[in-house]
Amino acid sequence: MHEKRPVGISVVIPTYNRPGQVSRCIMLLLGSKGLGDRFVLEVIVVDDSPNDNVKRRIDRLTSNGEKGATFRYIKPRQSAGIAKARNMGVRAASNGIIIATDSDIEVENDTVLNTLLAFEDNPHAAMVSGRVFWRGGAVDGKLDRPRKHDRRVRVGKTTYIEMLHGRYVAFRRPAFMAVGGYDWELFPLQGEGPDLSIRFWRAGYPLVYDHGIKVHHLSGYAKREKMKSPYLYHNWNMHRTAMMLRSMLLYFYKYGGPDPAKSNWRKTISLESERNFGDGSEYMILSSLSGTLGWIAHNWKAMEKSRKRVPKRYDFKPYDVFSDRQLFMSCIKSSMKK
Repeated sequence: MHEKRPVGISVVIPTYNRPGQVSRCIMLLLGSKGLGDRFVLEVIVVDDSPNDNVKRRIDRLTSNGEKGATFRYIKPRQSAGIAKARNMGVRAASNGIIIATDSDIEVENDTVLNTLLAFEDNPHAAMVSGRVFWRGGAVDGKLDRPRKHDRRVRVGKTTYIEMLHGRYVAFRRPAFMAVGGYDWELFPLQGEGPDLSIRFWRAGYPLVYDHGIKVHHLSGYAKREKMKSPYLYHNWNMHRTAMMLRSMLLYFYKYGGPDPAKSNWRKTISLESERNFGDGSEYMILSSLSGTLGWIAHNWKAMEKSRKRVPKRYDFKPYDVFSDRQLFMSCIKSSMKK
């Protein structure tokens, strides 16, 4: 009887000027239960920093070699942005299962193993993720994702989720390549997760939520005073706000508007806006969108090209995959036959 060979998993970590953080991210991955036995890791760091501080730290970290792990370092010639950096890492990957994690994510010792088990239990799933908790600052220990309005539906023993927002996700490389990867032109720094999610669904590739997958997201909000909103965890500025709201606008353009009579999309946008920006969200939305008009005018060709590449097998809208139960079940049943 032949022993089962360890499964190859590639971990793609984009980073910018975070040598200590990316080092800790990697060390926790190397402490994973099942490494070398149930799976082997290929760790790919895509360093968008303007210096070599990250590279020097990684060279020290990997100088002695690690059982069950190999390492690759990629330095883009020009600043790439997080979405493009992830694409570069996936293209360089050697394995069929990819974990895309930000450098400010810390895994638990069973996170990677539970990720692998989620794929083995759901061979029809294209992308899986679980719970993300804040670590540090005033939001320490609070749940980041999924939030109450991130809808999940259970069918049999599987829990499906409409949208995944990055942080820590895992996907099958062939499905990722089939839908075109992250749209780095329209969503270079924000909004790329939901955009990839809806293209998976529209191509007939389901997203699965697994409660056993647990990671921690280092908080950018370090102060201890009480915040006006529990979701105001970053020092938001107009540029970052404009990017977030521009993403919402581009979802409408790229995928078409949902049926307002049964749309969950409208409700989700309202909740996200109120929780991030408080009661003055209407003004914030209008003022931020006004600042994106120039960007839209200069990037209309990329917007048109992106819209033409949208999968059309299932006419799902962002945040509205579960709104049409019949279409959703058709997608699930079909995916299980692949």
